[in-house]
Amino acid sequence: MFKIYRSLVMSAAVLALTGCAFSSEKIDVNYTPAANPTVIAGASDIRVDVRINDVRARTDRVGSRTNGYGSELGAIALNQDVSTLIENAIETELRNRGYKLEGGKVVVQVEVHDFYNRFQTGFWSGTATSSVRLNVKIKDAGGNFIFSEMIAGQGTKESVQMMTGKNAKPTLEEALKNAMTSLFARDDFYAAIAKASASY
Repeated sequence: MFKIYRSLVMSAAVLALTGCAFSSEKIDVNYTPAANPTVIAGASDIRVDVRINDVRARTDRVGSRTNGYGSELGAIALNQDVSTLIENAIETELRNRGYKLEGGKVVVQVEVHDFYNRFQTGFWSGTATSSVRLNVKIKDAGGNFIFSEMIAGQGTKESVQMMTGKNAKPTLEEALKNAMTSLFARDDFYAAIAKASASY
């Protein structure tokens, strides 16, 4: 009798952690720009063109619903395009720092290598961890790379009961925010934009 009771309790716990894990879902991931960014000296004279190339191994999802045993099941996808989301985030931060985005000669090339949430199961609850990795490159007029860096951001949420899109969303937003913060905290990024502009 005890074994049956224990089995029922474990099954209920797995179902609670799983939710409707086999079904797919779509979520909206939002980006909140940095508050009161510093305008970069000379930025108003520079026009920038942001180009995104999504090179992720899987572009059909940004995570998976996960059951209580840690198995990935139904896909978690975005309602918006990942490339467009990242492009808009970078363009917003550039514009807020004084750069022009129309007719840009300085090209900021961005390869999206990772934009994904992963759930890890625990005894009573799970953890949601998201990662964003972007390879950001800038060339001068001669085609030489003067900036090439892998920019990363992570987001984490503890004590997750339902391993679904609802709990993937805030960690993906945090990871994107942290990646943008990392990129736009780099003085060499602004220096490369200025150097590339001067080469034309």
